[in-house]
Amino acid sequence: MVAQIFAGLFTEGNTDIRFLHSIVQNTLEAVAFEDCSGQFDIELSPIKINKTGLGFIEQVLEASKKGQEDFAMMILCVQADADRKTLKETYLHKINPCQVEL
Repeated sequence: MVAQIFAGLFTEGNTDIRFLHSIVQNTLEAVAFEDCSGQFDIELSPIKINKTGLGFIEQVLEASKKGQEDFAMMILCVQADADRKTLKETYLHKINPCQVEL
């Protein structure tokens, strides 16, 4: 029996989806096929939302909700620009707060 995995890809910019889609798809397949037993069918769907007036955390929450409602998403992949000076600051002000909210 083939296991199905439904993943969503949410990016800050529209052009990021074109660049990242194949990279994320290949990465998910590599993890599934190399590290897990059995067969997997991985469906990666871009998630587009209306971002007007929303901060990063609110955007990710909306993308998560949309992915759940539209295609029963199991995995959410999020691309975030490094808007801060250091990686530590990016995690502290962007990634970690988003994980807490999810």
